[in-house]
Amino acid sequence: MKHIFMFCAALVLLFPLPARAEKMQIAVLDLEPKGIPKIMAGAVSDIVRSELVKSGYFTVVERGQMDAILREQGFQMTGCTDSACAVQMGKLLSAKKILMGEIVENRIIATVYHAI
Repeated sequence: MKHIFMFCAALVLLFPLPARAEKMQIAVLDLEPKGIPKIMAGAVSDIVRSELVKSGYFTVVERGQMDAILREQGFQMTGCTDSACAVQMGKLLSAKKILMGEIVENRIIATVYHAI
């Protein structure tokens, strides 16, 4: 849990808000599990989303909403691991940033892409 908090705190520091205090829209994809159960990676992804919302700096695209929009657009998330794919996905979701990555044992390895 400490690692997740530090990860979210780092995100807040990396993306300062403009002076008008507008919340940044961010989409957080489920982290890919590496050596851990998929259900655990999903739970950690939910915690990351929750912590970003609690920070007060971000509006996080809800997972259900994200799935519905991507399904409606016929977008296949399987195999989406590069920046071009992430940017395209972010644009479909109207998110300024998109976070994708993996969780390896007790570490989160993530990349944040600028989508808009």
